[in-house]
Amino acid sequence: KNYHPDVLIKLRDGRKFLVELRDPRRARTPRAKAQFRAGRKYCRAHGMDFIVHTKQVKLLTDVIK
Repeated sequence: KNYHPDVLIKLRDGRKFLVELRDPRRARTPRAKAQFRAGRKYCRAHGMDFIVHTKQVKLLTDVIK
């Protein structure tokens, strides 16, 4: 199956982040862990950061600090 993270953030300074927004109850499943490993591997290969965020988000600026 294909996996697509929820958000790609590109900052003006050139940094890029792939963000996965996940319910904390679903973040620890074997499938989720495999998806996160794949996301981290992809990001390392492409000079990006991978973030898994498990809390309710109102603003994406709350995710990147």
